[in-house]
Amino acid sequence: MKKILILVVVILLLAVAALGALGYFGKGPLAPLLFKSDAKDTPPAEPPAPRHRVIFLGEFVTPIVRNHAVETQIAMDIDLEINIGTSGKLNGLMPIIDHRVRMELYDVLRDHADTHSAADRQAVHDRVLAIVQNTVGPGVVQNVSIRTFYSR
Repeated sequence: MKKILILVVVILLLAVAALGALGYFGKGPLAPLLFKSDAKDTPPAEPPAPRHRVIFLGEFVTPIVRNHAVETQIAMDIDLEINIGTSGKLNGLMPIIDHRVRMELYDVLRDHADTHSAADRQAVHDRVLAIVQNTVGPGVVQNVSIRTFYSR
């Protein structure tokens, strides 16, 4: 009698464990009880569309001339963050933007040529952003990113 009682208890424990495992994996009769879903098969929300796009403006290498000799060369890669709706306005202006940025870099890098200084990098960023925004007008270019800023 004792052996039969132990056998029934073991079988009952195995049955409960099997039902619990099925419920854990989302199968069997206990799954709806254990995992109630409040979302009634709603599709996930669409991610918001990007509001700006990044365009590579170019690599700019500017020689720093002091005392009638090239002291060093400053190189940088510049990206433009533009608004999606106004990106068509830039197509014809890219050569003009490139030229104006190159000419401005000759002027600004005379005083801000330290590639390890955060203040010099910020000064170059602010000057390039002002030139680009003056060239294309307000609301087209959100920001200018200087990816690399180093001396050769």
